[in-house]
Amino acid sequence: MISYPASLGRLWALTGQPLAEGGAAYSSHFDEIGLLLSLPLKPNEDGRCSPTNVLRFAETGGDGVQFSLLLLDGTLSEDSPVVMTIPMAMGNRTNFVIGENLGDFLALGCRRGYFILEQLAYRPDWLLSELAAEEYGRDVSDHQKQLLDSLSAAFGLNSWGERVASRLKWLEDEYFDLLALPPAS
Repeated sequence: MISYPASLGRLWALTGQPLAEGGAAYSSHFDEIGLLLSLPLKPNEDGRCSPTNVLRFAETGGDGVQFSLLLLDGTLSEDSPVVMTIPMAMGNRTNFVIGENLGDFLALGCRRGYFILEQLAYRPDWLLSELAAEEYGRDVSDHQKQLLDSLSAAFGLNSWGERVASRLKWLEDEYFDLLALPPAS
């Protein structure tokens, strides 16, 4: 049985549903900001491009975009980096390390939500400029702001701001080679 990181338990607590080890659960509580949580943690379902050493904890609900925790030395922990897999980006890069851990990942999207992150595969320069802004995006609704604020308060999040490009580069350099990617077809 997998032992879940405490931060994942805190995230689930915000949904009003307990994190039950061994049980199956799904939460659409954060759907409006692109974070559909699911249990049990399991490997990504798209074997064509998904690393084999990650466990999926959420998806955006669009185009198969999934968020997973990277197993370090075969183990899931608070230090597990977050990987985004974008199966529809075939022809482009499909995997990105987007957080040193769950809290770091949540901080990346704390002003714009998590749907937008898939643009890293399609329009990276545009995305980096959008994420560098400290304020909420123009298209973020009041309810989305409330959801993002609840995450920020619970995890003490601060936007990556102007360091987003350098932070993503550092994550890439530090962790990308640890991904066990399927053979190219």
